[in-house]
Amino acid sequence: MIPRVCVLRPERLTEYPWRDELPAALADRHEVWLEERGLVDDVSTIPGYKLGGSMRWGVTDMPGTMECDECRAPLELFLQFDTYEYELGQGDGEPGRFQPLEERGLEPRSEEASAAREPVGMTVGRGGHAGLYVCSADPRHPAKHFTR
Repeated sequence: MIPRVCVLRPERLTEYPWRDELPAALADRHEVWLEERGLVDDVSTIPGYKLGGSMRWGVTDMPGTMECDECRAPLELFLQFDTYEYELGQGDGEPGRFQPLEERGLEPRSEEASAAREPVGMTVGRGGHAGLYVCSADPRHPAKHFTR
């Protein structure tokens, strides 16, 4: 996996934990809140390449142990690698979630849109994403890599 040369344009965004990272009672309340509004479960975690935040575990479920093998401190997402910067819309004319405003006028299946959606040119797994996790207590401890 070798990324293609591209321009990095960092943005600061607010992200919320993936539901499996929430305490059980709060996760249940969150699920009810989503159902009441007719929303799907992609309202918290942000796709794309990012530093920090939370990773979405929808297909594989979150691994049972998210702690450092050396000291048992919690692991934190350091870097997420993602095949796509954002998901496509649902075909109803709506833009994809987290699609940049300047890219919303692109024809969804065009080469220009594909280049915008996949600027790094790396496919992670079968079009998913991966995370590099580090120890929250000591970054010198071995990192862990998880894919979805």
